[in-house]
Amino acid sequence: MEQFQHATKDEKKTPIFSAVCRNIVGGAPFGVDSIFPVHTRLHFYSELPKLSWDIPQNTIRHVWYNGADTVQIVYCTMLEDACESSIAPKNLGPGEWSVDAVNGRKLLSSRQFKVEPARE
Repeated sequence: MEQFQHATKDEKKTPIFSAVCRNIVGGAPFGVDSIFPVHTRLHFYSELPKLSWDIPQNTIRHVWYNGADTVQIVYCTMLEDACESSIAPKNLGPGEWSVDAVNGRKLLSSRQFKVEPARE
């Protein structure tokens, strides 16, 4: 007789994947990296299936940081199986960056990346 292990409630709520990327193409991240040039539009993509998270629309925020400074806080756009936001090139300066997906005070996902000055 086979025994199946069922995921606990918390295991189901662990984001499968998150990434900082240059674009979202066909509902998936494109141009994923950890180092980007300054003045590039970047996107934060987190797989957070609505059904397993049971989170209402407009409750997940993406908080973009340059070092310790909060640069932008936006409600992410819920896609079918993911949550996405972007930061405008004019807001993206050189430095050590991070972006968090949060629901209230709960951290759902986080990514760190670097933005480098333009090369001459």
